[in-house]
Amino acid sequence: MYVEQIQIGNEALQFIDKRIADDKYRGSESSEHNRYDREEIYNTLKLLNEYTPDQSLMKIRTADLSKRPENTPDEYQYARFCEAVKRYKKGTQDSIRKNIFVDLHRMGLIDRWAVQKKKVVKLSPFQRGAIKYVSLTDDGLKFANSDNILKQSFIFTKALDILLGGYVEYALEILKDPDYEIDKISKYEFMFFVSAIDTQTSFNISLNKCIELIHSYRLLSRIQQRAVIETLKAKLIPDNFIGDKTAKRDWHNWQNKIDQAYFLFKQTVYFDVEGDNADFLVLAGRNSNVNSKITITRSSDAKREYFVNHRVEREAGFELHHVVPLSWAENDEHYNLLDKWKNLLYIDGFSHAKVTANNSRNVVMTNDNSTIILSDFANNHVELKIRENVIYSFEKLNILLTYNFELLNIH
Repeated sequence: MYVEQIQIGNEALQFIDKRIADDKYRGSESSEHNRYDREEIYNTLKLLNEYTPDQSLMKIRTADLSKRPENTPDEYQYARFCEAVKRYKKGTQDSIRKNIFVDLHRMGLIDRWAVQKKKVVKLSPFQRGAIKYVSLTDDGLKFANSDNILKQSFIFTKALDILLGGYVEYALEILKDPDYEIDKISKYEFMFFVSAIDTQTSFNISLNKCIELIHSYRLLSRIQQRAVIETLKAKLIPDNFIGDKTAKRDWHNWQNKIDQAYFLFKQTVYFDVEGDNADFLVLAGRNSNVNSKITITRSSDAKREYFVNHRVEREAGFELHHVVPLSWAENDEHYNLLDKWKNLLYIDGFSHAKVTANNSRNVVMTNDNSTIILSDFANNHVELKIRENVIYSFEKLNILLTYNFELLNIH
């Protein structure tokens, strides 16, 4: 027990203790230490495009500078690229290879390649291997070729949502829906509750459960909330735990991860971060830089229209899901098209978690009679059986399918 005794019976505190008991208490793997902004990434990708035209492969360094200070001839192009990057961002050949390229790959902006059985093979973002080459993806190329700050911000927002495991989308959903009565999310509310949504852990929760826990946490007085934080800071010190790194708990590293998330949230087109210590995530509004943000109207109209058009009632265990995520919008008009009832499905939490685990790439909607199939552009698909996994009106299916096709073919 860590904090439950601060207010016996408070559900949020019970959840925090349950979360910390899990070895995966810090949540999904994501960026933790790299600090960069949209402009730095834009300049990096623009340079990569100059050094690797037509999305060609660039051979990168394969050994640390400490072990082999010199570049081999086939690494000269990479060395020159890294020197050019230094004009915009601090970094070495090692840090760019080990840190920046890892994040850019997880964002979907570059691909990394290995040589296996004398063949060059593209690796998945979290796949380990001896990386030999990098190249720009289609989104990376689109980003590099854009000279419009707002368009860059939309592309970067999509990339950050992938990197952060879908939490741009979750935060947007929470803040834009007035029915949730949450107009800001503190770092600690994100740390404890929002980052638990759709995780592959013992403390996995749904979006709706997250809302309940935030409101439960807000029932605590300010003094009690402060006691929660100070208690965890004192208890979650690695030296207080016996065992290997997995068995230890580290408040500092956990908070650093959330600090990084909020730093990245501030780079998106949808959010601002407020407070003396940048502690509160809010929707972009009147204080935003109009060149890189859009103003989001708080509304639950699309949700209400879904229930009306499909003639369904809310049901426990189901949640509304944007088939094509709002975070994939490429401009404000596109965002408005995505935030329609025709781009929503009322699916069960287990299916929603499967889509999230695939970085929300299951955006292609097809059907097999009354079963809806959500696929990515590879071979991954999630089957949604009517009533079991999805609740909708079969009479509206063709409208959903047609709208999905139109969304995916907007140029």
